[in-house]
Amino acid sequence: MGGEIFQIIGTLQEKENPKLVEASEKIKRAVGAIVRNQQIEEQKEQINAFFDDCGDALKEMNPEKEEQ
Repeated sequence: MGGEIFQIIGTLQEKENPKLVEASEKIKRAVGAIVRNQQIEEQKEQINAFFDDCGDALKEMNPEKEEQ
């Protein structure tokens, strides 16, 4: 699933926001750090990093919206 998210972000950045290249690369690295057959409890840090990186990319896609 993480690979699909990386592809979506990558496609969007190519078409609409070239600045997202770095964000999509961070997501790709985060996906690569998650081990498919390893227990979730053993890799919480990697999973949280993946979701943080996805959130950062989404924020970068819509920078005029500020957190409330």
